[in-house]
Amino acid sequence: MSRTPALAGCTILVTRPQEQASGLCEAIAAAGGQPLLFPALAIEAAAGQAAVERLTHIDDYDWAIFVSANAVRYAQKAFDNGIIPPTSTVRVAAVGAATAQALREAGVGAVLTPPEPGDSEALAALAELQEVAGRRCLIVRGAGGRELLADTLRQRGALVEYAEVYRRVRPKTDAGPLLDRWRQGEVHGVVVTSGEALSNLTAMVGFEGVALLRKTPLVTVSERVRQQALVLGVRQVASAEGAADAALVQALAELLSDRVNEQLQARGPGTVTDQDKQPKPAELSAGVSLGSAAPVAENSPPAAKIKPVKTKPARRAWIGYVILLLVVGIVVGGYFLMQQIRSTQEGLGGELSKEDREIAELNTQVADLQAVFKTLHGQMATLETRLSTEDNKVERVLGEQSAQFSEKLEQFRGEVRDDLQVLHRMLGKTRSDWLVADAEYLLGAALQRLHLVGDVKTAIAALEGADERLRESGEPAVFKVREQLANEIRILKSFTPPDLIGASSRLLALEAKVRELPLLLPHAGKGVSSAGSPDGAHGAPKTAAPGEADSITDSLMGELGKYVSIRRLDKPVASVLTPEETLVLRQILLLKLETARMALVRGDDALYKASLETARLWLAENFDDGQAAVRSVDGDIRALMEQPIQVAYPEIGKALAMLRDITKLRVEADGVVADKEKSRDKGEKKAAPASASGEAPPPAAAPAAPQGAQ
Repeated sequence: MSRTPALAGCTILVTRPQEQASGLCEAIAAAGGQPLLFPALAIEAAAGQAAVERLTHIDDYDWAIFVSANAVRYAQKAFDNGIIPPTSTVRVAAVGAATAQALREAGVGAVLTPPEPGDSEALAALAELQEVAGRRCLIVRGAGGRELLADTLRQRGALVEYAEVYRRVRPKTDAGPLLDRWRQGEVHGVVVTSGEALSNLTAMVGFEGVALLRKTPLVTVSERVRQQALVLGVRQVASAEGAADAALVQALAELLSDRVNEQLQARGPGTVTDQDKQPKPAELSAGVSLGSAAPVAENSPPAAKIKPVKTKPARRAWIGYVILLLVVGIVVGGYFLMQQIRSTQEGLGGELSKEDREIAELNTQVADLQAVFKTLHGQMATLETRLSTEDNKVERVLGEQSAQFSEKLEQFRGEVRDDLQVLHRMLGKTRSDWLVADAEYLLGAALQRLHLVGDVKTAIAALEGADERLRESGEPAVFKVREQLANEIRILKSFTPPDLIGASSRLLALEAKVRELPLLLPHAGKGVSSAGSPDGAHGAPKTAAPGEADSITDSLMGELGKYVSIRRLDKPVASVLTPEETLVLRQILLLKLETARMALVRGDDALYKASLETARLWLAENFDDGQAAVRSVDGDIRALMEQPIQVAYPEIGKALAMLRDITKLRVEADGVVADKEKSRDKGEKKAAPASASGEAPPPAAAPAAPQGAQ
């Protein structure tokens, strides 16, 4: 016997895009079914400039993930030389086997693929995509796809970008012909390969088509789409082992196996046909035999020996005929009665079956409506949950913002309150308060000028100005401050600061003299003095007078004396100095003096004296100390070494500290005034009895003027 096709006699509705449905339609036809193509999706190219730019620089990414075969095809359309160069280091992953096959056909070798049925969840669960922190991932997909894979990778620390190369749109196809065939029962199964295709199909066929869809077996490619179909109210839904055509046909065969078996049984040898209902020849002969038994006995051959009976033969025959006729009549009447009863039952049964079918159809419609209401109720519950979540989120955000605004408002109020208090204090100050504040500023300025700059004169002037302000304020609380201030002014006036500026000026003057100091060793480039003798010459012959230059020898010697200097040296002479060596000797001495001046400015006493000491040694070693200019410079250096450059300035900050604590001084002054008033009251009470007795009270002593008051 030949094997029966798995989908024999079944019409399958295929909802894949038209350009991708040929393989599935051929597989359904090969399995004995009849494909009915009604695309619920249309694919359009949508590779923008950003997607093309990212695909052009795909080597910059660590992972390139393709979510569908369409992503591979439409990404390949954007390039002429393939999606991924052969030398690229980017790793490639595919969501399913069909996508991986499309990548291999495009020339991509190594592709990471999850086991069937492949989806985004299965790909994200692979070990290779667990440690992706800091990795750059490019997901090639259609516009508006799922965000699960990207969100999962981002949670693991990956940097995810999209390259959307196509978009899915709903076809504008008339569903009327499909619904006509569906109503007639010519659609036995449906194949839906994505949730978007299922949504588009329900929108295209309308309410009546959705009712027909719920009663039709449906095959999909993932558990997610299966759950979506169940929520829609479809009664029979199966999930194939992947998106391959063979897997979809296998799922259809398993889901429609009962219908195929029913059709096979209807065509099998046990089926009762009209030809089988005709009476067989054996049955007819038997019937005839049953009705002609008596005549055969009546017409038996004469050879049979039958003893004659004494009864009347004719009467017995008529009785037999009557009985036989009665039996035949009863049989015929019973037969017709049974046929009438059967026809009546069949009529009643047909009417009952028709009513039952109508009731069943009504029950089915009620069940469909209940499923629709249940779906709508579920959607309403989902919307209410989302609305509640959004409300909670909005309330939380509003609460946080309200708390932040309240905190900022309270902080602003505090700042305004502080500013108002400062303003009130400033507005509430009297002239005495302003004078005290001015005196406090002058004391601080005096302290800074003394310790930072060493300006004693300015410090004294500032202290005297502060004392003048305190005197004008007339507050009793500042008397002690003025006493301390007078002491500090006296100390500063008796203090003599070192003349650092003068020392610096003297060092500059010495540097100017160094350029004219005579060196110890002879050197080229000496100038001739106005007297006619070279610089530093001792005992040089004078130029001969005009009257004494009679001889040629005397004339030559006179001319030679202009250029040759004769001097006695006690030290050995190694060589004559060149102009460069002369310049270096003078510059070294200048550098030592400049170092001393820098130490003077910095107040470094040790470096100052050490620099001057080395300058003296260099002067004695390389310059002619027999000359008066050299000895003068040496004396100036010794005088500068004896002058100290570090000095301890007197402390003048006590009056400022007392003035800053003016509140305490005011309390003490108020206590002193209160004590004086109490003493005066006691004195008046003691003087009252004396005046009553006629004695004159002693004159009251005049109050002592405050120290420093004018």
